[in-house]
Amino acid sequence: MKLKSSTILTALIIAFYTSPAHALRCKNGSLVLKGDTTFEVKASCGQPDDEEYVGSVKKGGKYVNVERYLYIPPKGQFLKIVEFHDGVVAEIINGSRVQ
Repeated sequence: MKLKSSTILTALIIAFYTSPAHALRCKNGSLVLKGDTTFEVKASCGQPDDEEYVGSVKKGGKYVNVERYLYIPPKGQFLKIVEFHDGVVAEIINGSRVQ
């Protein structure tokens, strides 16, 4: 039984580290997660380096307003793209590594 639970735990850890970004760590140490609002993200991380309003997009059978914020971290880290659906964080995406 012990072997089985450790195998499951190992699989979960691997899945966590190989999946898309789940959070954005701000310069001040605050953490942005799915479900946070645009207001909360700006309060935690400040103004984004770029903002893009994508428009009204059909998701799951209904239309949502999609907006994206771009945060550029220090050299060597990954760009962070925060996608909002109707003003709420729906996805946090790792972009390319800053050179």
